[in-house]
Amino acid sequence: ARHARWVTARAHPIKDDSGAVLDVLLMHEDITDRVEAERAVRLREERFRSLVMATAQIVWTTSADGRVLEDSPSWRAFTGQSYDEWKALGWLQALHPDDRERIERLWLHCVARRTVFEAEYRLRRADGVYRWTAVRGAPVTDEDGTVREWIGANTDIHDIVMAHAERAQLLASLQEQDRRKDEFLAMLAHELRNPLAPMRSAVDLLQQFSPSREDMFRARDIISRQLHHLTRLVDELLDVSRFNQGKITLRRDLVERSGEHTSELQSLAYLVCRLLLE
Repeated sequence: ARHARWVTARAHPIKDDSGAVLDVLLMHEDITDRVEAERAVRLREERFRSLVMATAQIVWTTSADGRVLEDSPSWRAFTGQSYDEWKALGWLQALHPDDRERIERLWLHCVARRTVFEAEYRLRRADGVYRWTAVRGAPVTDEDGTVREWIGANTDIHDIVMAHAERAQLLASLQEQDRRKDEFLAMLAHELRNPLAPMRSAVDLLQQFSPSREDMFRARDIISRQLHHLTRLVDELLDVSRFNQGKITLRRDLVERSGEHTSELQSLAYLVCRLLLE
């Protein structure tokens, strides 16, 4: 089967001494390979541009010295910067002010060392909202190792960063709650131990061979008083447990502040304070 070939045609006139055209020399050169190579390159460039427009990433290129010289539609679409605003090192103005100096220093360092540029920074979106992006740029070198250009891409990772931050905050909150619970248990252990010493002394007194009647009454009073204190502490612990499980509803009401209710009010105030701290 015959295939069409691309050729260039050149006509060269042959003239006599007087300048009259005697003949025309027509030369044809087969340039099919060159045309197909150029077409392949053009197709790859069109495919790359289509890929850039279809992806969520921001694709960019710079010169060998790290300055933006070519337009990037994806960068302009995300940041709202015009080409004149983002060319050279103007792209740094789209970064969060707190990230700008750090990224500029890292970028220039990578360009000077010809090493891969990897970082995370906040990039201002066209609506003014800063979004966390992960950027990676790599040098494109010639056969002799000379850097011809840089090519890179930014990926929006804002939701991932925010999720990690929220998880870290939750972990810190849980750790703080654990610390408070440890403090509460330490205080509770101290409060529970306080009644034990008088009760132990009272029991020792009762275990004497022949305690007097007054000693028995005194020991009984000590045990009764400290046992009441222990019971109140245990009841408060149960109230805390029921409150944490949502089984207690606090209802506001007026009470008389008489001497006989003072200790109960103090106990209730103590319990409420502990619940609020937890």
